[in-house]
Order: sequence, then structure tokens, then C-alpha cells
Amino acid sequence: MAQRYEDAKLRSFVSAARQGSFTAAARSLGITQPAVSQQIGELERSFGVQLFSRGRGDLVLTPAGEVFLRYAERILDGYERVGALFGPLGEAARSAGRVSLAASAFCAERILPLLLDGLDAATGLQLITNTYPEGSFVSVMPPTAEDLFLFTATREEVIACELSPWVRSSLSLPGGRKLLLCLKPSPAFSGMALYRILSERLAAL
Repeated sequence: MAQRYEDAKLRSFVSAARQGSFTAAARSLGITQPAVSQQIGELERSFGVQLFSRGRGDLVLTPAGEVFLRYAERILDGYERVGALFGPLGEAARSAGRVSLAASAFCAERILPLLLDGLDAATGLQLITNTYPEGSFVSVMPPTAEDLFLFTATREEVIACELSPWVRSSLSLPGGRKLLLCLKPSPAFSGMALYRILSERLAAL
């Protein structure tokens, strides 16, 4: 309960900062204006800073408030991502018992550990990885019983096999050779929240 109340303070602050008004923030959050004012006042007292300059016009963030807003938005965004993982994805994964991922040899060894770092512990998902030979992955795709496919491909393979929607990053190898990193869900895969998170991690590598 205490944690939920702390979340509510951050939501009140972010809403007020975005809309420039305690009244508008209260209306969008479905609570009273005094409640918004109280929650933001408690944040200010907790951290010993003034977050807003209060005048006759719109609310204006102080320099400390601008810094605090960036962190508050990141925290709330993190809550939303966790909620996505434990929402439809969590239900689908628990009913399936696992998420099966087919990876080419290079991706299984070098890329996958970076993508999955901490993810299984955070979600409780059982991620099963099946490794396939690098050179033949694109031409002989693994069976559709797999949920996700992580593999490298040349630009020519991407064009020939119409893989452009699944390219998430590029990889430069010694000698100047460039490979494209692809993450492709099977048509039947229901854990799209997991797919989105892995896609974002892959793009950031």
C-alpha cells in the first residue's frame, strides 16, 4: 500500500508538470485538486526542494523540478514496462510454461546473453534457447514451433527473404563485413511485450 502511495505522488507530479496545473492534473487522474497539491507538497518536503514556482498563472518547474521530472518519468515508464511483462505476456507465458527461442550460433553465444540479462529473473519466464548453425539459419528456418527467432543475415538475404521488418541492428565484423541482426516472432507467438523489450535491447546494442 505504501508503495502505491509513492507511485501516486510521482503520477501527480508528472501530470501537473505536463499540464501546468494542479486542477488539470487532478481532473486527468480522477482525484481532487487538494490531493494533488498535498502529494506534491509531500514530495517537496521529502527531498527538501521546491519543484514548482507557484504564481498567479500556470505552474512553472524550478530547475530542481526539471531534473526531478526526468527521473520521475523514467521510473513511471519502468513501472509500465514491468506491468506489460506481468500482464498479457505473463499469462501467456505461464500457460505455455516457457518461451522457446531459436538462435543462430553466433547470436546464441554473443548476442543473446546481453538481451536476456536480468530478464528471466525479473519476469519469472522460462526462456528455452535452441541453437542452429549460422550459415543455414536463413535458408532453412527452424520449425514454427519456436516462439522467437534471433539470427544474423546479410543485406542480400534480408532483401531476398523479405526480412526488413525484423531487422533491429547491424553488426560490423573484422574485415569490413556487415551483418544485420534480426528478431522475428512466429505467427502464433502471443508474448508481444517480450518481443518489444527484446527488440529495444537489440537496437540499443
